[in-house]
Amino acid sequence: MTRNELARLLNLYPITVLRATWNLGNLNKDAAIAEVVKQATESDIVGFAAKYHPCNRQHVHLFDLPSPIGSGFPSNPIGGNIAPQIKSTSGASREYFFLADLKFGVVILDTPRREYIEFKWPISVIAEGSVLQVKFTIMEKDLSSYFDNSPVSVRSRNIDESTILTSVKATLAPSWSPSPMDINRGVKALWEKDIVDSPAAQWKNAKSTTVEIMDETFMIKRDRQDVYKIIAKSPLQKTQFSIRDDKSPISRFVVDAGSGVVRFPKFSTSPKGTTDVIAQILKFN
Repeated sequence: MTRNELARLLNLYPITVLRATWNLGNLNKDAAIAEVVKQATESDIVGFAAKYHPCNRQHVHLFDLPSPIGSGFPSNPIGGNIAPQIKSTSGASREYFFLADLKFGVVILDTPRREYIEFKWPISVIAEGSVLQVKFTIMEKDLSSYFDNSPVSVRSRNIDESTILTSVKATLAPSWSPSPMDINRGVKALWEKDIVDSPAAQWKNAKSTTVEIMDETFMIKRDRQDVYKIIAKSPLQKTQFSIRDDKSPISRFVVDAGSGVVRFPKFSTSPKGTTDVIAQILKFN
């Protein structure tokens, strides 16, 4: 990887984790990244990226597999020319970490001119028993900081989440063809146990879809028990949750329960933040 690619990769991670890992004191993010690229090896940086991938802003796609994974499970579940950087096996669990080559085509609006910029895109795949997790780092929508803060319009990207998921499904078929997991039961269990509450929910009725957005700091279960009782019996769609424990490494997440998708729009201060949420959803599902 080039120094620029390493720097762009590190920029996808929270500054608190960068500082703690490499003892960088109070350096700002640009200075911290420059120091890490200067002192660390590529292997060190890739290892860091894999270990702390759960700290990224990310989308997690959960799937049911038709049977538990076995010895014939593919050594590269994405397939194609995207090879895993790191693979690990523990009992009935397989974990894979990828850095996919992602290229954006952009137009610099004040010139104007066309440019391209490349990233190493972190993706994790975890297969355990009959459950598959595919985790994607959320890439920045505003790329202007990479072009001297000039206004930028993104016109193309060579791969996206749907590209990768299509490849995963093709690679695992037919023995382990994944199907999106309905996580309504698991998410609602966290809500029932008061581990989370929701400021904004969307759910499906018999003939319509309903959206409830609370004002200011109000929460649905705490402040609108009448609405909560209706939602508890209905299929959830895009719904935002706040974690009630102030000591949690993350504060909120968003689910599309029927599609098995969990979105973490903010950095986590610890890998346990996102992994614990997913583990609890799966536990109660």
